Amino acid sequence: MSERARTDLEAIRRRAYEISLGPDAGTEEENWLRAEEETRRPGADEDAVRRDEEEAKEKQEGQGKRYGGVGGEVNTKQELYERAKKLGIEGRLKMSKSELASAIARRQ
Repeated sequence: MSERARTDLEAIRRRAYEISLGPDAGTEEENWLRAEEETRRPGADEDAVRRDEEEAKEKQEGQGKRYGGVGGEVNTKQELYERAKKLGIEGRLKMSKSELASAIARRQ
């Protein structure tokens, strides 16, 4: 997860908590959705669409990320975590799927 996405997510989490304390609080899901709407930064949707289009183009051209697959094998995050554990990679618990795959690739 990028630093920007992490920051955005933290802002949404804080705002959802603030909403839950207020007089017009709804369910947890309603509070989260409302917080998402209130904290969405301008252009966020366009950024996501652009990234998706770039990833689709890379995949089509055979340049997409493989996430630690061997011979076309697709690994789940849990499988990558187990491989990282066997390789003694530190900090694996906090890593995303792509971070695990990168760390495994560097170690092998």
